[in-house]
Amino acid sequence: FFFLPKYVFGRKVLLIHLLVVSVSMVLWRLLFAEALIRRAKPKRLAVVGNGQIISSFIEDLSRIPNSGFSVNSVCISNSSAAATCSLPASLTRHASVLDLLEFSDFDVLAFDSTNGFFSDSEIRSILQVKYRGKAVYDLSTLYKNVTGKVPISYIDGRWLLNSDSLQGEVNLPYVRAKKVFDVVLSSLLLVFCAPLIVVIAIAIKLDSKGSIFFVQERLGIQRSPFNCVKFRTMVEDAESKSGPIWSKENDPRITRIGRLLRKIRLDELPQLWNILKGDMSFVGPRPIRDHFANKLAETIPFYGLRFAVKPGLSGWAQVNHDYAGSEEGQLEKFQYELFYIQNMSLFLDLLTVFKTAHKVFRGEGK
Repeated sequence: FFFLPKYVFGRKVLLIHLLVVSVSMVLWRLLFAEALIRRAKPKRLAVVGNGQIISSFIEDLSRIPNSGFSVNSVCISNSSAAATCSLPASLTRHASVLDLLEFSDFDVLAFDSTNGFFSDSEIRSILQVKYRGKAVYDLSTLYKNVTGKVPISYIDGRWLLNSDSLQGEVNLPYVRAKKVFDVVLSSLLLVFCAPLIVVIAIAIKLDSKGSIFFVQERLGIQRSPFNCVKFRTMVEDAESKSGPIWSKENDPRITRIGRLLRKIRLDELPQLWNILKGDMSFVGPRPIRDHFANKLAETIPFYGLRFAVKPGLSGWAQVNHDYAGSEEGQLEKFQYELFYIQNMSLFLDLLTVFKTAHKVFRGEGK
């Protein structure tokens, strides 16, 4: 109607159109989900590599609905540990890579590239599999593609260096476009949300004693410190006795208004100022305190890579994982953050923004 204004339809036609399209879209989505997802036959997957890694991979894959893959055969490289590996009895085990490739009862082959136990003849045989109509993946890459996170326990520094996404130079047009987007959108949102900010400030003042804003030093890009601003959601001086600790579910230090603000994520609203100043971006790893960063760097390999990009108001880890109030949870989050760092793009940023909005509207904040 916009581009062809001479075609004018009555309201009844538009109403009928609305009803027909709405019903058709629902039916199409149900048909698509049933025919192409739920009834789709998973591809038979053969896995070659370390026994502990294979066991962990199969366990993680079983938790993913409609992953599209079903492991049917394995070849364990560390034969000494083969007997102790916890693997389903239905799997076919092969003593060697060549035996597995000769068996050839699989659609996809995944191999542990960090293992380093393949001979030249085995490497040639693996490469030939692809030209016989079968898919071949590095196990860590397949895991990353299916889950949206990088498996820290599967990889080493060589795998990161050799990954395509970390080759070459930084994508400067993307970085500049993201910076312009951050400045323009944060300016508009600060003006638009000004009345809401005033209402929240009054509510915090009436609910509990203390300041309206909570200002805390966090680490930004290249570990540069900055003052991160949030609405105060906890009682004043919440860490005066305990010192720095992770926040947790149903934390007694959280105020009544603070619990509501966290639920709909409005406690992060003042960070628009941090974005406008250039300390943060809309999408990136969440800013962390120096105390916790040093602690996590001792146990999580490559943790320092998260400081290669600006921290974000939201991030790939936030939309794919619950609140991480422990070192184990932080490890899980970092695997998503590493995926984001490897695959930064405008599409991934927009996808993260949409998933964030979805979680906010469903009240899934913590």
